[in-house]
Amino acid sequence: MRPFFAMVLAGSIAMPAAAQFTFTVLPSDTSQSGSWALARGISGDGKVIVGGASGLQNTLEKGHVWRSTGSGWARTQLPSQGTPGWGRALAASHDGDTVVGMADLVSSGGIVYGTPAVWTDVLSGSPTLTTPLDDTSTKRRGIFSGVSADGSRAAGYAGLLPAGSVPLEAWTYAGGSPQQISPSGSVNYSSTPWVGGNTLSADGLAFVGTRFDSVGAQKREAFRWTASGGFQVLPARPTVYTGASAEVISANGNVVGGHVTTSAGGVYNGDGKPTLWINGVRLDLALPSNTFNGRVLGLSADGSIAAGVQYNGSVMPIETGLASMDAVVWINNEPFRLSEYLTSRGVDLQGIVTRYLMGVSNDGRTLVGYGSVGVSDFNLRSFVVTIPGAGTGTAALAALGCVAARRRRG
Repeated sequence: MRPFFAMVLAGSIAMPAAAQFTFTVLPSDTSQSGSWALARGISGDGKVIVGGASGLQNTLEKGHVWRSTGSGWARTQLPSQGTPGWGRALAASHDGDTVVGMADLVSSGGIVYGTPAVWTDVLSGSPTLTTPLDDTSTKRRGIFSGVSADGSRAAGYAGLLPAGSVPLEAWTYAGGSPQQISPSGSVNYSSTPWVGGNTLSADGLAFVGTRFDSVGAQKREAFRWTASGGFQVLPARPTVYTGASAEVISANGNVVGGHVTTSAGGVYNGDGKPTLWINGVRLDLALPSNTFNGRVLGLSADGSIAAGVQYNGSVMPIETGLASMDAVVWINNEPFRLSEYLTSRGVDLQGIVTRYLMGVSNDGRTLVGYGSVGVSDFNLRSFVVTIPGAGTGTAALAALGCVAARRRRG
């Protein structure tokens, strides 16, 4: 495992030339109509992308990683349990050698669930699967949604669940030893980690998610848990049906991304607005189309670059209903449509309609997401955007902000 080094760079940077912006469609199985690939996260160094893919429409996915070869991206299917080996990868360590998610997926009542999974030795091309919370007598179900930079710690949700039921309990896993997080009061926890976004800080000591006080409750609370301070409920909007979802935490642990809502239905339906919590203080973000809804799904190491989605409607579908979805990037809290960023620089999107941004490398120069081929809800393809050059994530992506600003002034 290569060590993780925090980078603090200062200074100015010239705006990159158009040729430096790249848009690459990741390799996937395109042999059949309706195939799809969903990039759900990225390693801190930007060299390993994690997610899932399937060669058939209306099927569960198999966990995948895409490793940078320097000249392209090599695709590897992650091992799972049983047949046909469904799985989903959500987060990666800094160098991508450890990946977490869930294996042995099944679907019941419209809910996909599986066994919390850790894959190691990913860079070798022959990953090894461990399922540390999978008790053979009770089949504890759930997911690992976060992993530390060095890969030694994971965190997520698990419970002794019959098919399709909630709630789940929050767990951490380190040194081969799972541990349930047991604060005072309610122990009913849930989240939306099925989507993606690393929910564990680089040092493995801060974990974010969503909890609710009873099964089927309309009100949900976003939280940030630390090993030293326990649970902190992150503030939402002061309304009757207020809800909040914490989806991702920055590597430095100071910034949390997600969304808040004021509608019945908690964080899954309703008028969700993208939100950051900076050292526990809520900051609601604007959207390119402010009549739309949205959420934050990815953050750079310092939180200055955020990635996510805006959507037109009261329900945010995950893999279907994509016609209303639009990938968004926030640069120092200012929103821009990803497609406008790239096409304004002459970048060819290769027929992909960019629907989601799911992850950001630590330096903010590599963004991953997925989109549709045309307006189809299927034939989904994952993509990676790279912006080479020196500087922090803010400096690297500020060039795009300059382009958009010139267009507005013009």
